[in-house]
Amino acid sequence: IPPTVATQQLFCRGRMNNGWSYSAEFINGRFERIRWTRSGQPPQVSSLSFKNTNNKGQPIYRGSLFAAVSVTLIDLSKGDVRPGSQISVGVEEWGWSRGNCGLNR
Repeated sequence: IPPTVATQQLFCRGRMNNGWSYSAEFINGRFERIRWTRSGQPPQVSSLSFKNTNNKGQPIYRGSLFAAVSVTLIDLSKGDVRPGSQISVGVEEWGWSRGNCGLNR
């Protein structure tokens, strides 16, 4: 019987300057999506795709929000995501925000 592979799932949370909070989901070695919430607004989801690695060795993921606005996530841990790791999330016209990773949704 093969050993059970534990699904490593982490959530990296932060907040943009305009009040939108986000939770980026890291599942089985990659960032899959970002869930966006803001008081008085319906929740949004950005699906992420790995694009490349920057000159600092940090994986870069891209997605969109509201079907138009580009979203960029930079994995500041260089792919070694664990509780306490940080990400940087940039949204077109919103600027950038630093997020912290942990086990809680």
